[in-house]
Amino acid sequence: MNSNAEQQLRADLDWCLHSQPLMSPQRDACYPPTDWFDRLPDGIALPDIRARRLGIRFEEFFAGWIREQPQLELLAHNLPVRDATRTIGEFDLLVRNQESEIEHWELACKFYLSPGNAPDAADMGRWHGPNPTDTLHDKITRLEDHQLKLGLHPAAVELLATQSWSFRRTRALVKGRLFYPLAAFQAAHWLFPAGINPNHEKGWWISMEDFASHQVLRDEIYFKLNKINWLSLVSNVEPDDITSHTALCEQLCASRSATCHVARMARDSDGRYRETSRGFIVSDAWMNAAGAG
Repeated sequence: MNSNAEQQLRADLDWCLHSQPLMSPQRDACYPPTDWFDRLPDGIALPDIRARRLGIRFEEFFAGWIREQPQLELLAHNLPVRDATRTIGEFDLLVRNQESEIEHWELACKFYLSPGNAPDAADMGRWHGPNPTDTLHDKITRLEDHQLKLGLHPAAVELLATQSWSFRRTRALVKGRLFYPLAAFQAAHWLFPAGINPNHEKGWWISMEDFASHQVLRDEIYFKLNKINWLSLVSNVEPDDITSHTALCEQLCASRSATCHVARMARDSDGRYRETSRGFIVSDAWMNAAGAG
């Protein structure tokens, strides 16, 4: 692994552990407060992260970190729960804590775009992901009503009993970003649903048509983000990977993608490129599917 890749992986691990959670702890006791993440120790060997799917990658960072913690024991990772005919669900992580108690951790790393106006912004169902069929409401409802209650299912109780395991505590570790219309982002005008951590990580979004004609954005430079780059801020980007506004518009016109995730970049005095903000450029098809057109 080259030094740039290792530096990015370490930054991603730090983001997974210590970035602001997406959900407010006041919503439910299962959402740990921010200071719970602040107390997570650093200084571990870098986990071996192989997955390219973002959600699995997020889980692997946590699982690898737990394995390095002397006060924690990873009992199971992605443990399926089945009855006679079907799979009921899957425990993301079962962890024995420093008090020798077993905890069930459910992990999620999600990204959603704001509908923009005040009435709709309060509705989790109006916040859509890069896949417009994915909404914040659907994710949180499934997390709270199914995933976090998996341990109550008779098939789960029976499975845990085979290992003499039982737990009384579940934790929902939800990270990610919410993306606001560019004008709202620039004005720091945040409208979001109840239950969201006010200090959540933020980005911007804009339509492809508006991006192409935006006078300020025309003078910016960009780095197109693959999904493995969606976690921490990118650093040490090679000059050949930097894209101008004109080149990016040409790529968007040639692409059939509904969204393009980008980082706005700036060049430091030492010639290195650093990320200043990140956002989604979305197609008409995405806007129509999300009801944002």
